[in-house]
Amino acid sequence: MKSVVKIIGVSLILVFTLFSLASCSKNAEKQVEEDLTGTVSALLGLKEAQEAYLCDASAKDIDAVRVLKESEMADKISRKTVFSVENIEISDKKATADITVSSPDVYAIFCKIVQEKSVTAVDDLLDNVSKELDGDYIKIEKTIACGLEYRDEHWYLQTNRELFNVLSGNLYNYYIGLGESTVNELMGENADEK
Repeated sequence: MKSVVKIIGVSLILVFTLFSLASCSKNAEKQVEEDLTGTVSALLGLKEAQEAYLCDASAKDIDAVRVLKESEMADKISRKTVFSVENIEISDKKATADITVSSPDVYAIFCKIVQEKSVTAVDDLLDNVSKELDGDYIKIEKTIACGLEYRDEHWYLQTNRELFNVLSGNLYNYYIGLGESTVNELMGENADEK
């Protein structure tokens, strides 16, 4: 009888321990999801976003995101962008997660308008893009694997230019490329020389 009570006692402790470990894992996953959702929302410039937890973003990355967020088109891009966080994997102070994003492909929309309507004036181009975003528009839909690091009680997103690009409506790569080509031009370098 005493051995049955011991077996039941040990079994209860084991079940309680396993339940506690599973609960801790779910809490950690929830924190990853909350911090990552907050960071992506901040990058999109959404009002409810408090702070972007970015690990190692360079000044160039942050400036590009800031310029894109402050443009007149950014509000429309943000409102049309939807994302979800999935497949969270945690290992000590490192984690990975997939972010599935659907966003307007503003760069493709620019190109389409220039080709179809021969619009070259910036104001006309922006007006046409705005109208396009009010209707049926070209989208980017991607799932992007992201790395995170745990610091100061938050999960920080490692710099991910692919994510920045999709969140910007495919303008980030264009903006960075434009900046690099302008610097190269000012320094007298030619892209063919590289």
